[in-house]
Parts: sequence; C-alpha cells; structure tokens
Amino acid sequence: MKVYKRIITLLVSMVLASSIGQISFADEYHVNPGDVLNIYVWNEESLTREMVVLPDGSVSFPLAGKVMVG
Repeated sequence: MKVYKRIITLLVSMVLASSIGQISFADEYHVNPGDVLNIYVWNEESLTREMVVLPDGSVSFPLAGKVMVG
C-alpha cells in the first residue's frame, strides 16, 4: 500500500512540475483549494480521474489515501 502512495505522489508531483514549467516565474501559480486536477496513472486507466483540491490542500486518491498537493 505504501508503494502505491509513493508512486501516486511521484506522479502527481511530476504532473505539477511539468505544468509549472510552462508558466513563467512572473505568473507563478500555486495549487489552491477548489482547483480541479486531472490525474493520470500510467498503465492504470481505472485510476485516471478529475479531483478537486480540498480546503486543506489535499486530494483523497484510491490506494494512496490523502495526498497533499497544494
């Protein structure tokens, strides 16, 4: 179970890092509560989904539980 949490946390981090790389530093964006994240898990289509960031800056993802994203 911990392995899945690490993998999903890594994937979420990679998605966020790649999207931040497309934004200039002057327009730096931080993930905020209420934002909608599209999460894709490689080779696991059943885990692909849209998640709304909760007020505490986390999402609750299957197999990983609560993951802090912002």
